[in-house]
Amino acid sequence: MGEILDLVLLTISTCLFYFLSNFHTYNIGIKEGFQSPLKDALHDMLPDFSKYVYLRDVVLILFLVPLYFVYKNGTFLQYVYEFWESFMFIVMLKAITIFFTFLPASNPECARKKQINHCFHQIFSGHNSFVLLLCLLYLKYLSWSEHHFLLIVVISCTILYSFFILMTRAHYSVDIVISYIIVFLMYTQ
Repeated sequence: MGEILDLVLLTISTCLFYFLSNFHTYNIGIKEGFQSPLKDALHDMLPDFSKYVYLRDVVLILFLVPLYFVYKNGTFLQYVYEFWESFMFIVMLKAITIFFTFLPASNPECARKKQINHCFHQIFSGHNSFVLLLCLLYLKYLSWSEHHFLLIVVISCTILYSFFILMTRAHYSVDIVISYIIVFLMYTQ
């Protein structure tokens, strides 16, 4: 019961700090006005799908489909607990980074619309962190011998999703690289 209470307190404190950081960053972004995005080599090489940025949320939901196999495996609650605990620490770290560092929006259209979410959330990608953490935990909780095809698809789609985030201009390349580093470091601890 103590572990659940700790997780609830972690979730509440993370959400509060994340919303505070979000509000703070949004106000700085509005005060600073529109700034040109930073130069990004992969943005220059990849096609511009910035008008489809909303699809990153839709595609992200598809990564939850393999949870069915984790459920059938009998390790669903362990998986969810481990995922949630790890992801809350990632979100807390993201909140800290966006609170202290302001970067111009990687998607100029987002900044012009003055949307409160995601425009100025640079440093590392929460979406990419979410999907990568799901993938790593699928590798841990699903048997390779039984689910090798599914796991290969999940790994491939995780990598493609990183490029999709870049194509939508939702993040800079460095945001994706840092999300990989953070998730791998957290996962291996």
